[in-house]
Amino acid sequence: MLEITTIYNALSNTERKEFESFLASRNRRSDVKNLRFLKLLAAGRTKEISTRLYGKPSTAAFHALCKRIYDALIDFVASKSFAEETQGELEVLKLLLASRLFLEQKLYKTAFKTLSKAEEKGLLLDNYSILNEIYLTQIQHAHLNTKWVLADIIRKYESNQLKAQVDVRLGMAYAEIKATLGKTNTNSVQELVNSAFERYQVKVSKDLNFKSLQQLFEITATTAKLQQDFYSVGPFMQSLFAMVKQKGPVKEKHRFNYLNILYFMAVTAFRNKRFRESEGYLADMQENLSLGKKSYHDVFSEKMLELTALNQLYQGGLDRAVHLLKEATRPKLNRLLLLSMCFFLQEDFANGYKVMTSFQHSDGWYLKKAGWIWVLKKNLIEILLLMELDKPDMVIQRLDRFFRNFRKPLLELGEQRVLVFMDLAQEIYEHPKKATTPIFMDKVERSFTWLGRDREDIFVMTFYAWLKAKMENKALYEVVLDLVNIEDQ
Repeated sequence: MLEITTIYNALSNTERKEFESFLASRNRRSDVKNLRFLKLLAAGRTKEISTRLYGKPSTAAFHALCKRIYDALIDFVASKSFAEETQGELEVLKLLLASRLFLEQKLYKTAFKTLSKAEEKGLLLDNYSILNEIYLTQIQHAHLNTKWVLADIIRKYESNQLKAQVDVRLGMAYAEIKATLGKTNTNSVQELVNSAFERYQVKVSKDLNFKSLQQLFEITATTAKLQQDFYSVGPFMQSLFAMVKQKGPVKEKHRFNYLNILYFMAVTAFRNKRFRESEGYLADMQENLSLGKKSYHDVFSEKMLELTALNQLYQGGLDRAVHLLKEATRPKLNRLLLLSMCFFLQEDFANGYKVMTSFQHSDGWYLKKAGWIWVLKKNLIEILLLMELDKPDMVIQRLDRFFRNFRKPLLELGEQRVLVFMDLAQEIYEHPKKATTPIFMDKVERSFTWLGRDREDIFVMTFYAWLKAKMENKALYEVVLDLVNIEDQ
């Protein structure tokens, strides 16, 4: 049941409708319950779903239904992926096979024309394995075509072989980098990438294809997010983006990769408090979305909405950010957490906590769905909201759970300051009058090592703003804007 929910939630609205049609086409009886199951799943009514369908819980029929739906989901996703991803490759393979058939029948002119067309389309796809077969076929029959130069074909074959080898080595380097990120607190992303690339003899240059460059952006952004340090990776990201721009106009086959790259650049600019630059990348994304496949909207629209709201939020447009987040349909975890944070910054603590109550699963469940950092932020915001609403029993309970669950991983990541922040927040909550005393202000000053306005992580600054607002007796949002707005300074 959990696997079905996970896969189904990952589908876009369009894909969900397609899956419903896919199931309906397979139904041979009118009383099949799979479509009703999907309606309950889409509505989030998963509790006691077997009782709703069969009148009693945990029936053998329900388990059989789940298995059939799970198998159908896998079949649907695989079929859709195959249809979308292999259409171009199949077309090239058909041309290659047709050319070989023509060669057997000694229809040389038609064969060579078809083979050239296959090569042309294969080059557009960057499919090295198919190109390898095309060049071998050309080499074997070069003596039959007076217009072909064997040495030129061999050079193309050898060049293609080198590209294929680089692609394989890059895949191994990428896997090693990802594995290293999961085990160590890497200080330098560029150092890690350079080390892995040197080991596997891969050169970071504009000659890397879009897929490879996108992987580099993903590695860099993932590391920066884990370490809450987008400042250090900024120059490396800019150098990678310069390589992307050197490739010239984006072809349709690379548009999805380019959209991902633009998103990583937009996030990095935002996290470095360069809000207008971030909005520029988002505008470029919007333009490319209008040129690309409709399915790309399902992938990027939610991410773009959230980042647009964040850029608005930190440029003084808090009300606009709330409006954007509230008007969007179909609740998403990131958006709901961001909306709760916006209410918190508006000092509308009741509505902020109301959003929090919509998160009804365990932290373990959200850890799998949204990641560790998301769960950490959720817990921090929830505790601060409960403090502001003065719910002492719940505050004590949540604080105890927070320190029990997060102390060890935070210490391992070198993020002791989060624990220090929570200690200070607890002290303010228990003794509110302390906040404005010189002794407490000095304690706060000595408790943190600040990296500077331009370098400090924007979300770290936002949480610190809560302490600062208490100490200076100012409006929270006013303090946030004062802390993070560096573009006009």
